Amino acid sequence: MKITVIPTMYRDASNWKVHGEIHLQGELAEADIQAARAALSDGLYYVPGQIGLTHYGSGEYSSYPTEDDHGWQEMCLDEIKVIDADQVSRRLSVAAGPEDGGTAADLVARLTAAARAGWNPALHAA
Repeated sequence: MKITVIPTMYRDASNWKVHGEIHLQGELAEADIQAARAALSDGLYYVPGQIGLTHYGSGEYSSYPTEDDHGWQEMCLDEIKVIDADQVSRRLSVAAGPEDGGTAADLVARLTAAARAGWNPALHAA
């Protein structure tokens, strides 16, 4: 089975960064990537709490949230990789992930629904 790995990142107002990954079952088709990009704010930003994922700052810093924190994370669709499922455990770990994003259809549906409802970065508070 193939796994699609989508690199993600949280960057606070002071430019502290936490990298993560969303893992999807199967491969994302180009149409899925375009639909996801269209749903993201500026083709890049999402609020993880609105799509059932974790805000990276919440588990990374004991002082979270601070005045530098916000709800946005970045989904790096230009850096997607597809790997075999047996490679997942051999990959270098990332601080905040990986997160299970379900299937491509699930993720695109959640992104689209959140975009229609309006992205709400205030949802980051712990």
